[in-house]
Amino acid sequence: MTLVILPEALAELLSSASWYDEQRVGLGKELVDEAWAVLGRVRGAPASFGRYELYRGPEEIRRAG
Repeated sequence: MTLVILPEALAELLSSASWYDEQRVGLGKELVDEAWAVLGRVRGAPASFGRYELYRGPEEIRRAG
């Protein structure tokens, strides 16, 4: 299984973390830590996450959330 994180998605995560840190110091790090934890679970057991049914491309896309 290949886990692909688009540069745009990473940029959005980091931008969101910055915004959360402005709300409360350390909250942005919590967001990033949780994102990496979810990605770790996805890599470990991708089939346990539901398929993204609206996607009609050739790859199998799953959603975690």
